[in-house]
Amino acid sequence: MESMGKLWKESAIEHRNSGREHFRTLIVAGLIGGLALLPRVFSLGRALITDEAHHWVAYRSEAFLAAVTGGRFAETMITGHPGVTTMWLGSLGLLMERALQWAGVLATPPPFETHLTLMRLPLACTTALLISMAYLLLRSLVGPGVALVAALLWVSDPFLVAYSRVLHLDGLLALLMLLALLALLSGCFSETAPRTYPRVGRLALGGVATGLALLTKAPALLLLPAGALTLLAWFWQGYQGACPHPLRLLISDTAGTFRWGGGRAVVRAAARPDPRLGMLRPRFGRRLVGLLAGVGLPWAGMAALTTVLCWPALWVAPWEAIGSVVQEVVGNGGTPHKGNFLLGKSFLFDDPGVLFYPVTLLSRMTPWTTLGLVGLLIAVIVRWRWLVPRRVPLLLVAGAALLFVTALTVVPKKFDRYALPAVMLLHILAACGLAWVGTKLSPVLRAGAALSVVVAACLTLLVYHPDYLSYYNPLVGGSAHAPALVLVGAGEGLDRAADWLNAQPDIGHGEVATWSPPILQSYLAAPVTWQGDLKTGRVNYLVVYLSQVQTGREQQYIRSVHGRCAPIHIVRLHGIPYAWIYERPLFHRLQPPGAQFGSAVVLEDYTVAPPDACTCTPLTITLVLRPVQEPEQPRFFFLHVRDAHGQTVAQCDIPLAQLVPPDYWESGEVLVHPIAIPLPPSAAPGDYQVVAGLYDPATATSLPVVPGRAGREGGGVAEVRQLSMAAFSLTRTFQSGCGGQ
Repeated sequence: MESMGKLWKESAIEHRNSGREHFRTLIVAGLIGGLALLPRVFSLGRALITDEAHHWVAYRSEAFLAAVTGGRFAETMITGHPGVTTMWLGSLGLLMERALQWAGVLATPPPFETHLTLMRLPLACTTALLISMAYLLLRSLVGPGVALVAALLWVSDPFLVAYSRVLHLDGLLALLMLLALLALLSGCFSETAPRTYPRVGRLALGGVATGLALLTKAPALLLLPAGALTLLAWFWQGYQGACPHPLRLLISDTAGTFRWGGGRAVVRAAARPDPRLGMLRPRFGRRLVGLLAGVGLPWAGMAALTTVLCWPALWVAPWEAIGSVVQEVVGNGGTPHKGNFLLGKSFLFDDPGVLFYPVTLLSRMTPWTTLGLVGLLIAVIVRWRWLVPRRVPLLLVAGAALLFVTALTVVPKKFDRYALPAVMLLHILAACGLAWVGTKLSPVLRAGAALSVVVAACLTLLVYHPDYLSYYNPLVGGSAHAPALVLVGAGEGLDRAADWLNAQPDIGHGEVATWSPPILQSYLAAPVTWQGDLKTGRVNYLVVYLSQVQTGREQQYIRSVHGRCAPIHIVRLHGIPYAWIYERPLFHRLQPPGAQFGSAVVLEDYTVAPPDACTCTPLTITLVLRPVQEPEQPRFFFLHVRDAHGQTVAQCDIPLAQLVPPDYWESGEVLVHPIAIPLPPSAAPGDYQVVAGLYDPATATSLPVVPGRAGREGGGVAEVRQLSMAAFSLTRTFQSGCGGQ
């Protein structure tokens, strides 16, 4: 009785200590989640990226919410990604916005930055929560110290932070895939050995995370082979043992030393197993069937159940929904991205090859992650003893990372963000390497090194906030040299371009042309158009973006400006020139074709080429004239350029006989005459008009002009003495660089 009481007392003390340890662990996990949230929730209204602006913020989330609330479940099949989790989180942001509007807290419509903040906020909070959950799972595999280091790497990686705070797919996908894999690993393995029986709760959690990952983006299918490999590794280690754990207890020839923990008797130390265990080993096939039934079903079943429950389209049109995902994988993923860049070379329609992900991943790493991976490699070479009991889970982590990168390399379409699931796993390996480096330092140096890394990580996040995508590894040249190595620019920096344009006094007089109008329009007060509209004459600013310069994409629209003309402003972020802003002259025709000058000629058509600041070419008017009746007296055709005050600043007077040779009067054939009109150095930036007419040089009297085609058709349009043909603007660039030409 006395010994039993002693056992119960020891059990109670151990249980109390265990409870305190769990509480401390939860506190640490909460702190990690809070740290992860800080860089992800501030300035959420800035640094809009391309896919967000074109798809997720502008359309998909609103369409998804409308389909769900309207009961049109088949219409939740919006994209083949399928992007369901992102659309659920975006819809939650929209519901928050509408609630605030209903309460009168928020205007209708709200400012764009507020709208974007609310739409991004649920995803940012979710990713921070996933990081703290992943930390809890990782603790049981590598211990609290290494798990804490890995969590801090997840918290502070600028590349991950950038994509885990935007309404997009890849950051959320990476964390869901991480959670799914860690749940499987921690369910099958402890810190020092495989578990006798997997923890069903963690397998179920892995299934839920797998289902959510599958609903996010199709690359989550890679979890299936990675998860199967994890379960098979656990199964094989168990099969290699003598037999299941309970039988080992029953027939072991030496009783182990028992202790009570959590109400269960477990073995603290066991002697070598009895040789008779080999006879009791179950058959391989039976064990494998047991694995599939008892271990695989909680994972696969919860994954399937989560997928079906969370995507309403699967309730009413399952085959169509699955078909849309397959079509996206084959059609979109099987085609190289139009415009890529690697190691100074543009790949406009081609696959950049096997070096793409190694180079881009290295360029995106932090120096301490790079150091950790190198440290792990050395630790493996020198056979660090800490790795031995954890070798199987860590090999599975490394294998999963290699599987993800290899599969992405095979697919022709490549982006750096696609490799984020592998980045999460590399952080775990890097944390192990950093732990090995720490063992080689004295306690004082280890504490100093840890503090230095923490300070450097915090400063990095502060300096690059909120433009985290402009961060590149200093070990490969940093941000300043990144444009020579990898493709740079997913839309970041265009909000800064809009800030500068909004401060210009003439903004709004015309349109702004750019590569990605939705991003710029979100922050700009003036109308924004696509760069292909440059020749319309309605554009007074052109914004050229770095990624299109790197790849050579759509160069036909910008080559006459970029590289030939001096920009009036360059948007730089941390040494990277993200956007070049050029001022373009506004111009437009004021009259329809067909005006008749006296009874002599008809202006069948005309074009206006305003002064070009890039080539310093003068104003050019191209006339298309059709002679009607040769005048009896000499006549002069004039083109005058007048400023906003009506003062003539330049002119060109040409004898009509020079424009229409004698033998053309009878033929009636049209003649094309380009006429250049140089502007004087005194011409100031501003608006100008081109006025045309016909006059008698003897009396200096202008002859009547009938505008439009009414002159030939006998209409009742009033005659004028001069015709306002076109209007254009003279830019500051032209005055400073081309004045007087």
